[in-house]
Amino acid sequence: MPAKITPRLLKNIIGMNSYDDPTSLQPGIIKLIQNMIPRKTSLDTREGWAKYNSTVLPSSSGIFGAAYYAPNLSLNLDLAVSNGKLYSGDAGVFTERYSGLSINTLCSIIPFDDLVLVCDQTNKVIAYRYGDTPFEIGINSPKDYKLIESFENDADWTMANGAVTDDKVHQIYGTQCLQFLSTVAGAMTASVTISTKDLTLHTDGSASSTSDYISFYFIRGVAANFTNCYLDLGEPTWAAYYSIRLDTLTDWTGTSAPNVAFEFKLRKSAFSATGAPNWNAITAVRFRAQAAGGVQAQMIVDYMRLEKTGPIPANSGVAGNLTGTYWYRVTYMTVDGWESDPSVTSDLVTVTAKKVNLTLIPVPGSARIASKKIYRLGGTSAEWRLLTILYGTSTTTYTDNTADTAIGDLQDTVEGYPFIPKAICRHDKALILANLTDPDGTQYPCGVMVSREESYDIFDHLDFFEIEPDFGAAIKWVVSALDFVYVGKNNSIWKFDPKDLTLPPRCVSRVYGGAGPLCVCAGENEFYFLDSGKAGVISFNGSYAEVISDSSIARGASVKNYIDNIPAAYIHTCWMLYYNQFVLVGIPQTGDTAPTLILAYYVPKRFWVVISGWNARCGYSEKIAGVNTLHLGHSSTGFVYNGFSGNTDDGTDITSIVQTADDDFDDPSSRKDYAKCIFWGKKLTATDVTLLIEPYIDTVDSGKDVSETLSDLTVKRKEFPAPQLGYKGTFLGMRISATKRWSFSSLLQHARLEPPPVGGGG
Repeated sequence: MPAKITPRLLKNIIGMNSYDDPTSLQPGIIKLIQNMIPRKTSLDTREGWAKYNSTVLPSSSGIFGAAYYAPNLSLNLDLAVSNGKLYSGDAGVFTERYSGLSINTLCSIIPFDDLVLVCDQTNKVIAYRYGDTPFEIGINSPKDYKLIESFENDADWTMANGAVTDDKVHQIYGTQCLQFLSTVAGAMTASVTISTKDLTLHTDGSASSTSDYISFYFIRGVAANFTNCYLDLGEPTWAAYYSIRLDTLTDWTGTSAPNVAFEFKLRKSAFSATGAPNWNAITAVRFRAQAAGGVQAQMIVDYMRLEKTGPIPANSGVAGNLTGTYWYRVTYMTVDGWESDPSVTSDLVTVTAKKVNLTLIPVPGSARIASKKIYRLGGTSAEWRLLTILYGTSTTTYTDNTADTAIGDLQDTVEGYPFIPKAICRHDKALILANLTDPDGTQYPCGVMVSREESYDIFDHLDFFEIEPDFGAAIKWVVSALDFVYVGKNNSIWKFDPKDLTLPPRCVSRVYGGAGPLCVCAGENEFYFLDSGKAGVISFNGSYAEVISDSSIARGASVKNYIDNIPAAYIHTCWMLYYNQFVLVGIPQTGDTAPTLILAYYVPKRFWVVISGWNARCGYSEKIAGVNTLHLGHSSTGFVYNGFSGNTDDGTDITSIVQTADDDFDDPSSRKDYAKCIFWGKKLTATDVTLLIEPYIDTVDSGKDVSETLSDLTVKRKEFPAPQLGYKGTFLGMRISATKRWSFSSLLQHARLEPPPVGGGG
């Protein structure tokens, strides 16, 4: 007697809510994917991506940030950052909102009440509120600078009669500085070509005068070892340049000890010109030094910048109430009453029974500034006191005739301009900034700053702290989770309570570290991050960490294998999202400079799937109008892709997911037969539409590509071969590229699942 066989079981592998009449399906056909209305329970039904914006954003470097923004109950917007600009999109129509972001760094975009904050890691955080012009957060400061040269890369420099080496010990800005050392007695030259710097404008857009400073930090060996030392700024052939001799200046002669850091502040007006240079096009920097007495001349240089001057005081020559030596500085006041950091302190002026004229009082580049305060130090006062308030922010002159006895109150402790962060998160009603750069350029890679509660741009410098700065491991990410803020460094994980900063940060792990600012996401009872040491994807529940990437994925490949193949130089470009019990991880693969693969981890059942093998530098997931939505930004084009629902545009790619086995993997011996894929589609143009269908399992297999043509203007049924994937439970990705506009109702695949034989013989 033959063995008993259980009745054939047909199992719906992925549900769908298509409008197709189910009676049109032949027995045994299982609806596997569709691209109209996905099931609302999880991301495993986000099978389709299509171009969201029909017109590419003006960028050849792709999308560097993407986010969802709901300014009100009836309006859902997409945000995208491309080519240094912020765009908002409504129904796929993107409009430029802001220009001035970094053009080549990933952006973190987070909601904060009725606006969103965009952090570009390099030079600012901006706030965008629907209907308003975006603005840089914080109190704009008269302490403005523009970087000229950071002295980070010794390979960029050309040396004559000398050698250049990096120097991490003496660094002031960035991660290191450079040392220039003469190798022979005689003239040493160090020169570098830089990107064009317009030194007629400050970063806030205000004009730079010749009284503004060229500032940099300097350490030299024995002063007597130099007979001449010059700084030149110009163009690489040195036919036209500005020059100033350093070793005759007060800054040089006033610091005689060797190996002591001091700062040069050189007014542009102090430079002499050779040829016909122009401050609006500085493309090269050069140092020239003469070694004296046959010994070596040594100089260490760091962080050269254009810096806005403070007010310029001068004796008016007119009889007045001031006698003594005086200094001045300026602060900005916002429309809501907050005060900025002060400007650079002015030069001193000494007068006897005279008035003092102030000129070149800094002008703000932001409309948020409502007034300026001038403070004075000197005469009979040893403290900074308020001199006057200027309510015309464009005013650049003032005559001081206020007697010492009539001077105003002591200068208040200002809130200050927030440092520029590489990592950012929101915790309750406060904004957390980490891995910071001060507006004057000093970096604090281990620094953290917490905003005032219910404020995104008011920061007290007392709420700044550093986490193990002496060990040098930089902060990579911050995340709000489990009632704390967790901080991922290169080699450790820390936590602190923003509501009680009297308690120091506490280390919770010295095993794992962080990979990058977007490589973390908070779940429901834990958070997840990518380890910089390539240990894999880690979950942490507040008590212990667990590696969750050791399990297998499509065709038996290990998730850890994918992690190990991330190029070390680009691991910081990875991103993670959490939505509805799924952890999504975007990673680059061998040879990639940006993520080209998306892995998904289903938390309740602890298994991984590959859901995309195509480009996605950044993205976000939200439930919009009750439907799960995943939007992805392409790394080389200016397109944002979203969950497709509707007609396509010309050249649209649709990426789909087919799950070829039950999601429990509970019966690996089940038989799975594949016959063909079926879709109902139509062309939307007079020209026939050519479709290229590319299967993706764990690698793109072009040998299994299928080409089809749509020639009907009405919905027609179309069949095409399905790749034979074997019998192991896995997920199949599928990309459909179309030459023209087209539409389809659903995409199906024959699938027959049969349990193994049971029972005995006879």
